[in-house]
Amino acid sequence: MNPIISIIVPFYNGEKYLKECIESFINQTFTDFEVILVDDGSVDGSVAVAKELMAKDGRIKLISQQNKGVSTARNVAMKEASGEYFMFVDADDRLRSDALFVLYESLKKSGCDVVTGEYVSFKGKELPSCTKGDKPARIYGSDDIKKLASSMGKNQFFQYVWRRLFSAKLIRDNGIEFDPDIAIGEDTLFCLECFLNAKSVLNIPDVVYEYRYNPQGAMRSKKYNAKLTKSVLLQYVKKKELCQKYFPQYMKEFLSDSAVFSYRKGCRLMFDNMFFKGNGGYKEFLTIVRSDMLRDMFRHLNINGFRSKSLDWIALKLVSLRLYFVAYFVEKIMYKVK
Repeated sequence: MNPIISIIVPFYNGEKYLKECIESFINQTFTDFEVILVDDGSVDGSVAVAKELMAKDGRIKLISQQNKGVSTARNVAMKEASGEYFMFVDADDRLRSDALFVLYESLKKSGCDVVTGEYVSFKGKELPSCTKGDKPARIYGSDDIKKLASSMGKNQFFQYVWRRLFSAKLIRDNGIEFDPDIAIGEDTLFCLECFLNAKSVLNIPDVVYEYRYNPQGAMRSKKYNAKLTKSVLLQYVKKKELCQKYFPQYMKEFLSDSAVFSYRKGCRLMFDNMFFKGNGGYKEFLTIVRSDMLRDMFRHLNINGFRSKSLDWIALKLVSLRLYFVAYFVEKIMYKVK
């Protein structure tokens, strides 16, 4: 008999926290689940940890692959999963002991395709005690989702694939997968596509997920990530395509919201990363400033109206005038790159 829930956990060199993560599943009050671990080419002792726990609990399965990234790892797991519902967990995080019970019961009673719980962040051995968020439970219909999607940069509603329980039927019937070409923010795109295809989505105030704050995570690392620029730019293109397909009536709102998000976060993320490798790279800079994302940003955001005239602002103003090399030079001054 197939389990009700499939918990999907990709890992790469996750030896430090993997056991703690998996034990948070074993101790769940809800027991009808399977755990699918996907080793993404680890070279530490994490596979040994996984095998040790497999020997103790028959609900745990292990798949190994060459290092292909978290998106491919999750896609492989979804193909092997036999549960009616999918839950995705990062290998350094934990579930609250009643997480599966609360999410499943909420989804079953509501008849929704997806349920989202709240989460708390922690460091080290710290144990967060919060059990409820400050927002009441709410069901979002198709029109609600489209409106939220048009301002996703502002509301962050689609961020994080973890803390949610997804209908496997919803995912399979609509052929939804993680994009293997996107290494940063791939979960936001996946959630967006799931929600846009769902009849309804439930949000509950219960804290179900414990997120470990990791200063070395992909979004916080001070090391150059060769995949970041491509991922950010491609993610924007994919989101715009989904807007055109599912909620074209809100295209103006989407472009305006995305322009603000690009200015405040997207550009800074890519420029930060670019100069982490020292001298940066003018070729990569041109890729960024000539992208659809930047073109749309300048069309839908009046940067002349900004009061602050920082070096960032000056650089982007120069980009808008197509003075690319001068803009790049200003960015180098800002980052104190010789």
